[in-house]
Amino acid sequence: MSQTVLITGASSGIGLATAKYFQQQGWQVVATMPNLEKATELDRLANVHRILLDVTQPATIDSALQSAIDRCGQIDLLINNAGFITWGFVEDATDEQIYHQFNVNFFGSIRVAQSMTSYFREKGCGQILVVTSGGARLGFPLMSFYNASK
Repeated sequence: MSQTVLITGASSGIGLATAKYFQQQGWQVVATMPNLEKATELDRLANVHRILLDVTQPATIDSALQSAIDRCGQIDLLINNAGFITWGFVEDATDEQIYHQFNVNFFGSIRVAQSMTSYFREKGCGQILVVTSGGARLGFPLMSFYNASK
């Protein structure tokens, strides 16, 4: 049986490229995203399953995990990649923008890791890789909330 990777935030950018890479390496890929209208090109690739997962909605995390196991038999690796950047001056950001930045990049990553850790403990093995940013160590201008959330 081939190994299975579950990737969050696979609708674009690093997540999409990672899904394609693992598929080319012969893995089963569970490419998750909050909007299934994106990254439809993944449907043409063998052993790639696009599944709805919004890291801000805990019910979709559990549902995606169960759907992935049902389709692939198991998950061996989580690549916790979901995230986005809020640009702008600190004083211009609204509470809603700040909350959403942290809800996706920080709390969302924790929610998915918690769910997967429980699954991996029951299974007896598994790995979690968290995609972060240089902004976690060195702040970039106009990206204060992104930097802090990473």
